[in-house]
Amino acid sequence: MTLLAFTDEQMALLNAKEYHSIRQVILDAMAKSDFAGISFRFRDINPDTAEHIVKCLAGLSFKALDLIDTHLNDAALLVLLNGLDGQNFETLDLSYNAFTPIGYQALFQFLQKNRSVTSLSLKRHDMVTAQLDVFVDDIPKTNLHILDLSDNYLNDTDLLRVAYSAKNAHLTTLDVGNNLSTEKGMTPFAEALLNSAVVHMDVATSHFSEVAKLALKETCLFNTLLGHLRDDDPSLLFKQQSVTILWRRDLERKAVSAQVNDDLHVQVDLIAAIRKCAS
Repeated sequence: MTLLAFTDEQMALLNAKEYHSIRQVILDAMAKSDFAGISFRFRDINPDTAEHIVKCLAGLSFKALDLIDTHLNDAALLVLLNGLDGQNFETLDLSYNAFTPIGYQALFQFLQKNRSVTSLSLKRHDMVTAQLDVFVDDIPKTNLHILDLSDNYLNDTDLLRVAYSAKNAHLTTLDVGNNLSTEKGMTPFAEALLNSAVVHMDVATSHFSEVAKLALKETCLFNTLLGHLRDDDPSLLFKQQSVTILWRRDLERKAVSAQVNDDLHVQVDLIAAIRKCAS
């Protein structure tokens, strides 16, 4: 799938209010089978440029909107969110930007209302605790399935709060790599996500040891198996304490033996043990 990319050359057309030229390029791209969305790789999106983008996209159908590294500030973001309200798309990539708490609050209010958006990237936002505080409790109120919070300045306590929030959300994929997390904080983080929908966690670029990565991998495996069992019997409810005890035992065994087997076809014993955790 291909994103149609616009650069600073096209931004001059937008700022000149030549909307029809940009819209025609988008319409031509939409006619192609591999069209997935639109990427505005402008050097600087200010409120005026944001308004032009909104007018250009009005009524158009696309899956993804890429606004990576465009120096978006709160004012421009608010214009974009107001203009995109009610417009169906699935992916919003805001990587390499940064907002104040006001911007993040507006973003998550938008996501709560616009539930077609299932994927959000806030990678490399220089995010710290004060910014996370604004939206962490609102994650379950959105319809996000994929959330990227990598390359920020979130510490162990911050990420544990993300995990507890994600546990009650629709998230299936969570990326928290390259934050200020420590080796000590990763196991509680992984444990907090047990019995949630999260089955993919990307920490490949982080400094964690193999033991810490194993804890995250073990959580994804358990959640995958729990999901399969629920698919077979939607009435199944799993006791959190029982699942946690089993997870700890399996994690310890694998850490000692250095044997990790994720193949669902050979997880018969583990599946049987997990099933016993059902109430």
